[in-house]
Amino acid sequence: MPNTRDRATKWPVQEQMVSSVRQSQKATVDAIGAWAKAVETLAPRVSIGHYTQLPTPAEWVDWYFEFAQRLVDAQHEFARNAIGAVRPVFARAAEDGAREDNGDLQRDLAGLRLEALTVKDLDRLAEASNVEEYPQDATKAEKIAALQATVSSN
Repeated sequence: MPNTRDRATKWPVQEQMVSSVRQSQKATVDAIGAWAKAVETLAPRVSIGHYTQLPTPAEWVDWYFEFAQRLVDAQHEFARNAIGAVRPVFARAAEDGAREDNGDLQRDLAGLRLEALTVKDLDRLAEASNVEEYPQDATKAEKIAALQATVSSN
């Protein structure tokens, strides 16, 4: 994990955004404080009766952010686990990319459900595989048929 100095050097836009958010938050808190002082004398005293054990506003804020941090931590762990689960796919793709037979359309399509791909993905696949008679202005079904015809003719 990069330290704070590394983050500021590598991602200056993020640091600028955080700084801007903090400035905006400070201005908002200052405005809320000024408003609270102005209406403090006008606000009636509210009795909450037997609800004396309610958390203070500061405790609510702390509880909320502790909870939010737990959710962020859970999402962070999930994202890392998801990346870990697909790591073998990326490793295989890197190995395949290093081989000379990189343009082998039949190998690329083995086990691949073309229907699950988007039209853009089909276009990219045809371009990367140098499919000569690929219909650019066609329906998805026609593009799939052209890719399958190229594989079956090889």
